[in-house]
Amino acid sequence: MNSKAFITVPANRGINISLLYAISENGIVGCTMVDGAFNGDRFLAFIDTVLASYFERHRNHVLVMDNCRFHHKAEVISAFNQRNIFYRFLQPYTPMLNLIEEFFGYLEAVYMSR
Repeated sequence: MNSKAFITVPANRGINISLLYAISENGIVGCTMVDGAFNGDRFLAFIDTVLASYFERHRNHVLVMDNCRFHHKAEVISAFNQRNIFYRFLQPYTPMLNLIEEFFGYLEAVYMSR
């Protein structure tokens, strides 16, 4: 018989929980967790509830972000400008410069070791 072997597995492995963290050289600035994926509206809420107050106290700091699509939304950029939050984007795909990747690696290692 000339047929290829295959296996069927469920595509959905449970609830998708997304984390959003802001970190500085001194530690965690703020974080949030949501069921599902982040989008522009959820990121705007994070700006209002976490980033705005942090950047009011730390006016000389710069928010460095990756190139996630919702980071570039006009509403997000407008929110940064209205709150005088200085921001920069990393160059496309620069994992060695993205410290949050190391942080998430640490979180995953701690979580998986339980």
